[in-house]
Amino acid sequence: MGIEPSDYLKMQQRLAPQKQAEPCDRESKLRQQILEYCASQWPRWLVVWARSDKKSTLPVGVADLFVFASDKRLIICELKSKTSKVSIEQSAWAYQMSALGFTVHVIRSFDEFLALVE
Repeated sequence: MGIEPSDYLKMQQRLAPQKQAEPCDRESKLRQQILEYCASQWPRWLVVWARSDKKSTLPVGVADLFVFASDKRLIICELKSKTSKVSIEQSAWAYQMSALGFTVHVIRSFDEFLALVE
């Protein structure tokens, strides 16, 4: 009786040292990485995001990205650089979303996003 190759691979991943994700310097760079990743999926993942170059018509505190992924997944992301903080309005909005059964994920690096979606 041996171990299946897929089980062996999972075991190696669990035992491998976890590298710490390096936070991004700019939210715009992180957003671009996520948008490119979503566009590369098949079927293509759709993303709704608040533009940063124009005045927003969204309520204050709304998360930065809504990713509509395969398998009917909705991934809600609040993007933050390594030095930025979640505002009171963003925290309040995330709390209201949790009351509705959704989770708002604070993402500081592309590796964090990948770990969330994979």
